[in-house]
Amino acid sequence: MHKESRTDEELYRDYFTHGNSDALQCLVERYSDSLTFFLKGIVKTHEDAEDLMIETFAQLLSRDKHFQGKSSFKTWLFAIGRNQALKFLRSNHRAKIDEVTPSPILSPEEFIVHQEQSEQILTALSKLPDDYRDALFLIYVEELRYEQAAKIMHKNTKQITNLVYRGKQMLQKLLPPDYPLFSKRNTPL
Repeated sequence: MHKESRTDEELYRDYFTHGNSDALQCLVERYSDSLTFFLKGIVKTHEDAEDLMIETFAQLLSRDKHFQGKSSFKTWLFAIGRNQALKFLRSNHRAKIDEVTPSPILSPEEFIVHQEQSEQILTALSKLPDDYRDALFLIYVEELRYEQAAKIMHKNTKQITNLVYRGKQMLQKLLPPDYPLFSKRNTPL
């Protein structure tokens, strides 16, 4: 069985029971980018988000309580990351907006359009209250279920539903009326 085809839970268990560093490396490769992007939405700078991503994995490895399987591994990991980011904000009180990282698979024309749209969305998202931004990110970017987002954000499913609904309404008001993600039939994101 290749480590890439194993579940997160199997990889995590393999690392802790057998000390398999390849299993840990696979988990880091799976989640470092998305976790960093999620954390950047909270702390605003890419450098701080990368530091927090590393701290999140370090904390995950040194936790007295290991993954219990009460949620998905990804939900558990993102909850640890969110807690690290909130702790960081409480101690540092910093907030900056960083530029969007380009996507290498787009043509030059598509890249320019994508970058402009990404900048508009990031600017609009950065103006949303934290809970709305986090809920939209977890549901639409990370494609988590509402229950998983609720665990990460320490809220119930109904609260996440409301945050997503209101967050989409707020986002729509912040973006131009002709924004491509909005039409009479489409919803944002």
